[in-house]
Amino acid sequence: MADPTILSGSSLNTFLECPKEWEYTYLWRLEQPPSFKMALGTAAHAAVEEAMRQYLDIGLYPPVEVWTGIFEEAWEREIRDSTPRNDKPEEQAGPHKDSGIRCVTFYANEIAPTIVPYAVEMPIRFTINGHVWTGTADLLEKTPTGIRLRDHKFTSKRPDNPARYRWPMIGYAIGLRKDLGLIEEDVILDYIIRNKKPIHFPVALGGPVTDQDILDLAQEIEDAMTVIQRGSFPPLGRDSGACNWCPYWDICPSYNGRRKRETAESYGVRPD
Repeated sequence: MADPTILSGSSLNTFLECPKEWEYTYLWRLEQPPSFKMALGTAAHAAVEEAMRQYLDIGLYPPVEVWTGIFEEAWEREIRDSTPRNDKPEEQAGPHKDSGIRCVTFYANEIAPTIVPYAVEMPIRFTINGHVWTGTADLLEKTPTGIRLRDHKFTSKRPDNPARYRWPMIGYAIGLRKDLGLIEEDVILDYIIRNKKPIHFPVALGGPVTDQDILDLAQEIEDAMTVIQRGSFPPLGRDSGACNWCPYWDICPSYNGRRKRETAESYGVRPD
């Protein structure tokens, strides 16, 4: 992202979960190796994307072993510099890789056969209330009567708040309408829960994005930009849970302050 004030769905969600993480990522542009969880998500996403592209080329999905092969190649690239977090020394790469292979296999066998792709990884860019918004829509699905917008997430549990991904999907719908002149039939978030036996947990908006949805996004962007331009980046990851996956845990004063307090209290010492 050339300009930190150009927002996207992932950027806005990061800001809402923890402005301090947003500052490190988009303002300071600090580069940190991905966690094993992040690597799994990226590699699984790469496998689904490439398989969908092959369907667009030849009208068929590749065999399952092609999906898992793409995952493994992407996984190795992603974890090249990754190590367990110092506060989670027991964490190992192997179980995450195995979980990713199970999820990709599940997607290939159970979800993909129900989907006819129309477009994959469609870039979008538009201006809303004077602010630039960018993104890449994962998947446009062809239906007998139109187009659905779909997005896939590989998560460890059912989402506590699926609405957190509402903003990216509204943005994708606006971009779809602007660039293709199409109105989506529905918007679906496909959560693949990384159990030993993966579970598909789809969340649908129940129809096209509404005018009120677009107004809500515009207001959310306006509110975020006001805080960003004020230069206020409070660390909220402890409350939102973002500390569990944030790659900047080792430099964040809020996180380290919490760890020091917990360590002191475990020894019966009350820190100043």
